[in-house]
Amino acid sequence: MSKIKMISIDRAEGPSDLCVETRHYDFRSAQVQVNKHAMTSPKNGGYDKHDVTFTWDDGRQWRIRLDVTHPDREDSDNGIEQALRRELGFLAKRWRPARLTEKQADAILSRREPKMLELARSILDECEIGG
Repeated sequence: MSKIKMISIDRAEGPSDLCVETRHYDFRSAQVQVNKHAMTSPKNGGYDKHDVTFTWDDGRQWRIRLDVTHPDREDSDNGIEQALRRELGFLAKRWRPARLTEKQADAILSRREPKMLELARSILDECEIGG
């Protein structure tokens, strides 16, 4: 199992003094940072975009966009591990959002590079996620 080497969080929106890149070496520390950023995200709708890059010790990388919302919002879901698992799971055809039919999901996946789909499967199966 490949261990997480680094998680880079680059805040792309929000207060300008907080739009910086931070580096973390475990999921817990990265989640703490996201939770701090959530406190300064819009309270009445909207979100602040964050680009999150995961790097494992075997060199594999994956990047997601995390839309961070204020924790007081009813629909707030800022879990970094969950967002990564959802994206990889969808691309690996192991999970799909309830709003999509199987046919719609297949149509989306058919437009993706086969290498990307294989990388998603390999990360799910061979890399540390969470912990």
